[in-house]
Amino acid sequence: MPTKRMQRFHDALDPVERFGEVVFGLIMVLTFTGSLSAAEGGRAEVRMMLIGALGCSIAWGLVDSVMYLMGTKTERERGAAILRALRGGATEAEGRRLIAGALPKLVASVLTPEELESTRRKLAIMPEAALNPSLRKDDLLGAFAVFCWVVAATIPVLVPFLFSALTQ
Repeated sequence: MPTKRMQRFHDALDPVERFGEVVFGLIMVLTFTGSLSAAEGGRAEVRMMLIGALGCSIAWGLVDSVMYLMGTKTERERGAAILRALRGGATEAEGRRLIAGALPKLVASVLTPEELESTRRKLAIMPEAALNPSLRKDDLLGAFAVFCWVVAATIPVLVPFLFSALTQ
C-alpha cells in the first residue's frame, strides 16, 4: 500500500490532470524551436533559442505548479466550508444535501439517505484540525513534482538543438 507521501505524488502527477499542461508546454517550446533550423542556425542563434525555450519551459512549470497549489487550497477550503456548515447549525436534511452536493453526481445517486446521514454524523465529529485548509509540506513537494514533470516533458524537443550547439 502506498504511503501518504507517495499517494500525494501520484495525485500531483495524475496523467489526466497534467496532460493539458504538458501539451501546452510542448507547444510553447516547439514554437521556439520551430523558429530556427538546427542545421542552418549559427551557434549563437541556437544558444539563444535554447535559452528562450528552456526559460519558457521553466516559466510554464512554475505557472502549473502554482495552479496545482491553488487547486489544492481551493479543494481544502471547499471541504472546510462544508464542515463549518455542518457544524454551524445545518439541519440533518441540509447536511445530507451538502454532502451529496459535494460528491460526484454518480456517487451521490447511489447513496441512500441512511448512508448520507452516517457520513454527515462522522463529518460533524471530525477534529478541528480538519477545518484547517492550509497548504502542507507534501503539497509543496507535489507542486515541485508537477514543475519537474512539465519541464522534463519538454527536454526531448530540445535535445537535437543541444547536440547542434555542442558540435558547432
